[in-house]
Amino acid sequence: PIGLKMVEWGMARENENFLEPSAGHGAIARWVPSVNKLTAIEPSGDLFSKLNVAAGGGSKNILQERFEDYHVVNKHDVIVMNPPFGTNSKTAADHVEKGFAHLRNGGRLIAIVPDGSSMNKRLDKFLYGTNDKGNLYNPSAILRAEVQLPSVAFERAGTSVMGKIIVIDKVEGDKISGGDFKRIDLRDLKDIRELFNSLENLTMPKRIDIQSTQNTDVPAIEQTKVNSDNQESVFKEV
Repeated sequence: PIGLKMVEWGMARENENFLEPSAGHGAIARWVPSVNKLTAIEPSGDLFSKLNVAAGGGSKNILQERFEDYHVVNKHDVIVMNPPFGTNSKTAADHVEKGFAHLRNGGRLIAIVPDGSSMNKRLDKFLYGTNDKGNLYNPSAILRAEVQLPSVAFERAGTSVMGKIIVIDKVEGDKISGGDFKRIDLRDLKDIRELFNSLENLTMPKRIDIQSTQNTDVPAIEQTKVNSDNQESVFKEV
């Protein structure tokens, strides 16, 4: 399942804590390991009940409230989300931006977002936008990976929208290298089983070690395209 892979890609260490905003019925939150704390937020009463069943208990903190009302003082090591996309991708972009504000230094955010011009424009501004002095709005946001999903990924939700998974690390302070970047193109896959098979052994770049960010190695860029015959074309550059 996609939710399981998103949790795995968080690469959480023991005792690190997860956050899932707008968690729905728990399709992602249910996969958080018992050794990790979880805060999952869902405003809908019906979905909140299902979320409690799927992901509650133990050290899991299940909240019935809007993510927009969740105070930014709360910090987390790994944030996973499949937010509502909203009109022109605004809700998805707002969730990513607010989620990043809840991320601890050295943490990772993994989100399913729309794969279209509106979201890409908003994401580019979040990652690379600058103020009138030429300084980045979010200099600690490092895009580590992008997995472009086929339309079959969203068939169960009753939509054929194109989406992608983005992986963003948070590294505060001066840094020479932002780490390797990986792009995976799965858009040609036509069957949900093909998608799950392609995701099963898919790995992500390791979280950036905030103790050794003064890395002079040139980051590598890896791009992989998987077609419906499950054949991979890999392109690497530095």
